[in-house]
Amino acid sequence: MSGGTTAMWIGAGIAAAGAAASIYGAEKQADAQRDATRQAERQAKQTAERARQDERRQNAQQADISGIMAQNAAAGASGGTTLLSGASGVKNSQLNLGQGSTLG
Repeated sequence: MSGGTTAMWIGAGIAAAGAAASIYGAEKQADAQRDATRQAERQAKQTAERARQDERRQNAQQADISGIMAQNAAAGASGGTTLLSGASGVKNSQLNLGQGSTLG
């Protein structure tokens, strides 16, 4: 009986050691999984930030066409202007350049 009891205790010890090793391995695996998840989240954030920076860089290099069109439409609604003379135009007396006109 003593041999059987000893074998039973050895078997129980081996089973307990196996269970402990299994639990330890499972905990290590769970820790590794958590670390991998955190690293993936960091990489995703870095990738998103790089994409935002690239988009800002692209937008800074392109003209704001819709803004320009809106300004032009607003200027056209108010009567518009010319580049040289302004909205009122040029007076006829300023066109003579100091000489009389032979046309009229």
